[in-house]
Amino acid sequence: MFGIEAVNITEKESIEIEKERQKKKEYRLALKQGRMKAESQIGYLTNLTAHPCGGINYFNFNDLKKVGIYIDARPTVSFLYDDNHSSIGNSYNWPITSTGHILWTSVFNAGFGVPIISDKSSVFIIYAGIGQSRSQIHDLSEPGFYYSSGLVLTKLNLNLGILIQTNSKISIQLGFDSAVRKIYNTPGFNFGIGCNL
Repeated sequence: MFGIEAVNITEKESIEIEKERQKKKEYRLALKQGRMKAESQIGYLTNLTAHPCGGINYFNFNDLKKVGIYIDARPTVSFLYDDNHSSIGNSYNWPITSTGHILWTSVFNAGFGVPIISDKSSVFIIYAGIGQSRSQIHDLSEPGFYYSSGLVLTKLNLNLGILIQTNSKISIQLGFDSAVRKIYNTPGFNFGIGCNL
């Protein structure tokens, strides 16, 4: 009799444990369904030292929202630099005081992004890629004007960062460019703002 009662109690406990497991499973599923997922987006991105006019980037995530690809293009035109003459060579034949100056640098990258943390209001995405930087080399003349020497410095660029998308459709981004860090001897950070599509 005692043995039968012990078996019955064990079965009841087993049923209760299974019910608790099911509740926890449903709760986790509800949380997961309520979390934000990574969305495709377009944004503006800049490094004030290398390319203050900035450029654009684009993230595209597949239907599963687990892995995305991105590209960014930050072209620059050095003739926008103060006291710069964009023509190649010194047409006024002013004395050249120094050579090898880099004013601004263009950067182009492509890579992958992966969501790592999400909740109901935001999703954190890490990204990494590879690209190229291009910098025009300038000579400085005596009056203080820069002239393009016609030479271009090209470097391999490693790009990585974090992107935070929010449920307001606005995103913020902080990244790093290895080529910019080497050229300007700065941290090489870039920052941006975007909009989910």
